[in-house]
Amino acid sequence: MSGKEYYKNLVNNNKNDISNILSEEIDHKYDDEDNLDTDWTNSNNNGINPNYPDLHTSSLNILESTVSQLKNIGYGIQSEARLHLDMLGDMNNSMGSTGRRIKITQRVLNRLTEMASTTTLCLIAMVLFILLILQWVILF
Repeated sequence: MSGKEYYKNLVNNNKNDISNILSEEIDHKYDDEDNLDTDWTNSNNNGINPNYPDLHTSSLNILESTVSQLKNIGYGIQSEARLHLDMLGDMNNSMGSTGRRIKITQRVLNRLTEMASTTTLCLIAMVLFILLILQWVILF
């Protein structure tokens, strides 16, 4: 199982655990309407029902473990991003040196092309000159 699949399963399992606990709390809380807590905004208990301390503790533990896992995933993503940035920097340096080498090779090839055409023209001129001299010698 890859790291992605592991974290995905772990998060899904935690979501299922939290939803099961919350649905049990809701079912238990609304079994009869006399137990309805209408003062849920009371600042004395900060929205926590004192009748269910274990439920809140387990919910907080699950939430804490999920946050811890998300933090670890975030660190993993950060390290991967840094690794990719380093690789892109190395590739940029390599591309720069490759570009310089290509330009140098182009200049050398251009010089060779110019020299080859000049050399060819000089050879043709020399052959024509020799032919003219031979023709002049043969005619006289």
